[in-house]
Amino acid sequence: MGHLNTKSDLSFISAELLKKEGYHHSSIHCSYYGLFQKMKYTIKNHKKITYEEYYQNSRLSKLNSHAYLIDLIYNELILLGLNKTEAHKIRRKIIDLKELRETADYDNIKMNSDNSNDAYDFSLELIKELKNNFKI
Repeated sequence: MGHLNTKSDLSFISAELLKKEGYHHSSIHCSYYGLFQKMKYTIKNHKKITYEEYYQNSRLSKLNSHAYLIDLIYNELILLGLNKTEAHKIRRKIIDLKELRETADYDNIKMNSDNSNDAYDFSLELIKELKNNFKI
């Protein structure tokens, strides 16, 4: 098991605990990063590359690491045979979650239990999509 897979699991445990305690901003942060870590772990194993190779490719792409990974997941889903409409829906959900995390982390907007529950649920739903499509 890879270290990012383990970190992903721990991020979801943290998200759930923070959500229950009313720390909604932090819970959203952990839900998103739990998904982000799982996506990196998935790509590493699917493409049989090292994390260093992933980072080098990310830097060469001129995209930030989040946009690079989201695009990579989208493109790999299509290569795996998922139709573009379904792949786009998954990509859009990831971007929506990323934007919610950015709002929670950086904006002066109060997050509530609906926000943290949505982030947690969306993350778990997206991980199921990864498992189904990438067979992890």
